[in-house]
Amino acid sequence: MNIKSGNDPVKREISHTLATEGEGMVNSVRYTDYQHYTEVDESTGTYIMDCSGFVSYVLECVAPAHFEMIPKEVDQPRPRAVKFYEFLSTLPTNDNGWKAIDRFADVRRGDIIAWRHPGPIKPHGDTGHVLIVARTPRAEADGLYSVVVYDSSNIPHNEDTRRDGVTGVGMGEIKFRTDCDGRPTSFQFEVRDSFYSYPIAIGRPGAFIDVTPLPKKRSSTVNLASEPGQDPMPVARLPRERRRVVK
Repeated sequence: MNIKSGNDPVKREISHTLATEGEGMVNSVRYTDYQHYTEVDESTGTYIMDCSGFVSYVLECVAPAHFEMIPKEVDQPRPRAVKFYEFLSTLPTNDNGWKAIDRFADVRRGDIIAWRHPGPIKPHGDTGHVLIVARTPRAEADGLYSVVVYDSSNIPHNEDTRRDGVTGVGMGEIKFRTDCDGRPTSFQFEVRDSFYSYPIAIGRPGAFIDVTPLPKKRSSTVNLASEPGQDPMPVARLPRERRRVVK
């Protein structure tokens, strides 16, 4: 397929729209909780989901073709954090709908950052973390950056919009350390935490041209029953003012 050049403003608009959708969710939250299933009612500001549920929900809403490129495990209804990491870590640095971002100094609003737990991946539960960048990172020292993100988390961040004891969808600041080449090597959720050295990958969605349209989905939503640790996602998308996913 033919891809537009890296300087094309349309390409930048996709990641901007992704961040804007995430920001809209954060600003509309009235009740949220971090769980390994997805329950959303936009009319009441209810967002119950884990990190990959949040990014999947936003990405499927604004860029479904990009979302469908991300693989998922055969026993999972949508990609978990580890699959986001694996997908982003194998991207080329040239544009192909998705683009790898190697240097943390090049990270921009709307980029997606993912990491995986270094140990064995279990069928249920956390496999790492995935988030949407809200603002251009701020360099604090040589090899140290702070970046504001949108995500769903059960671990507090710096400058967090989630009150004490609240988990789920919100905005906060995470710190990253980089190596001599500027690649991220570790992260810190909040200042009282340690830095964790996990494999980290960063990607940016870009615009396609001459892409065959995806088949139209049904005009109703379904949330399948789940086992513990699994996160059902809607099989279709209603217009935003009507869209609702129920447990």
